[in-house]
Amino acid sequence: MHIGWLFQSSRLQWAWRAAFLGHNQCGPHGAWRWTHSGGGPYRAVIFDMGGVLIPSPGRLVAEWEEQNHIPSGTILKTFVSGGENGLWMRFMRGEMTVETFLPEFGRLYSETAPNFSCTYEQVKIFRY
Repeated sequence: MHIGWLFQSSRLQWAWRAAFLGHNQCGPHGAWRWTHSGGGPYRAVIFDMGGVLIPSPGRLVAEWEEQNHIPSGTILKTFVSGGENGLWMRFMRGEMTVETFLPEFGRLYSETAPNFSCTYEQVKIFRY
């Protein structure tokens, strides 16, 4: 089974509407009919993964900082450095692999917080 099947499933669509809209208005066969203004089939589904499909990295990072006695927010500062063209955003867009990202992130983190080193072994925990 692939993800496309999941989003085309009328049962999933009905369950989503029933759960999130709090309604139980069904058509003649007990299922919702989904339509959209385009009139044709859906061409893309856009969603946020962090905290939705995978655990929120923010919570994991905060716990890790606390366990390792690192000032709160240091890793977040490293994540947002560089803006849209920064290391984290390039990784999130799939422009680099985990194997490329982790050592670079460790290097960038060490520059952001010079009093705290960050080794590859430490940043490996961010692999899902």
